[in-house]
Amino acid sequence: MVVYRKVRTAREELSRRGLHQYTDQPWFLLPGYLDGVRQETEAFFRRYVDFYADNWRSRLSEMNKYLWLAAALKQAGDPNPFFADRR
Repeated sequence: MVVYRKVRTAREELSRRGLHQYTDQPWFLLPGYLDGVRQETEAFFRRYVDFYADNWRSRLSEMNKYLWLAAALKQAGDPNPFFADRR
């Protein structure tokens, strides 16, 4: 789910509160994320990406670190400490 607002409203919210769950979408920056969507749809989301991209970049870096770590743990056969059974 994403939130799409008027630019003025989005700027005000971003400066007051930063990203929230519906605008924090760093995976939009992954290569090929919009592959397969119609040209009109891509143009619509390209404006969304252009607006939030600078705010997502650090989040994408965090996400990539986690994905790399999870893949390395899986390959090693070690349990994922982020989802360990805490009973």
